[in-house]
Amino acid sequence: MRLKVQKIGNGLHPNEIVVKIETLSGAESLVLDKRSLDDSSISVGAPLARANGSRLLVELPQEAMSGAWRVWVKQSQLIPEKNEVQAA
Repeated sequence: MRLKVQKIGNGLHPNEIVVKIETLSGAESLVLDKRSLDDSSISVGAPLARANGSRLLVELPQEAMSGAWRVWVKQSQLIPEKNEVQAA
């Protein structure tokens, strides 16, 4: 799965970027390698939990600046990988 993000700046290293993720508890910032960003999204694993049908718990590829590794997001923020098969 891929999670929609917004690039908000560059990191300290030339190969780093800072992105913002909209979570259910507010925005989270995350520093990533530039290669991690593809079409304004980053790769995350399969959702770990579901609540109210449209809220999903995902694990981030890097620790957020707040220290969070897992965040609750709206299902609409997730995009299937190009090679992922959609479940019916």
